[in-house]
Amino acid sequence: MKVPKNFYQVTVDQYQRILPIYQKIEKETDTEVILTDWCRVISILTNTRPDQIESLPIDQLKVIIKSLNWLVNGSITSSKRKYLLIKGKLYKAKVNAKEFNVAQYVEIKTFLGRGNWVNEMHRILASIYSPLTIKGFKHDGIGHEKRAEIFKQISVGRVYPTVFFYSIQFQNLIKNIQEYGIRRAEEMNMKAEEDLMLILRETLENIGGGIVPSTK
Repeated sequence: MKVPKNFYQVTVDQYQRILPIYQKIEKETDTEVILTDWCRVISILTNTRPDQIESLPIDQLKVIIKSLNWLVNGSITSSKRKYLLIKGKLYKAKVNAKEFNVAQYVEIKTFLGRGNWVNEMHRILASIYSPLTIKGFKHDGIGHEKRAEIFKQISVGRVYPTVFFYSIQFQNLIKNIQEYGIRRAEEMNMKAEEDLMLILRETLENIGGGIVPSTK
């Protein structure tokens, strides 16, 4: 049984599965429940069955749990990656979220809108990174879920900074677009009101219907 020593030895899929269990452990006070949950975490990280971990002597289990203190104190020191090589295939990310095409924008906005970007990490990665094709690095919706499954199996240490960076950038981009949309709607409403008042004024002047208050 091989116990990982850092985040670079943990896959995206494993990280997504252990995170809610670990968050539960932090709030738990019952020792028996805590040990049971730790057995689940260890079984996921070591690709073994929970009952195999539960059959270990308590002293050995404590040693393993202590060796996993990097889950709390460990860090991911790598920066965001523009390129990723996965099983011989090259993928490229845009430098800036503003460079994403419409398909990428809609995909990432949908995934972030589900409220837990860690759960959606593999899907966000499949939207951020475009595979190298004979026509260059090209992104479209075709094969997205297949790519997402591939990203599930890569080291979370390699890609966490990238997902975090683009998630923040993208949230700001969505906010800016929404604010722009609101401003445009307000401007269009004001223009429509001015046009309506102008038509009304001209109509009343034509029929001698009195004075229309100025909109200026």
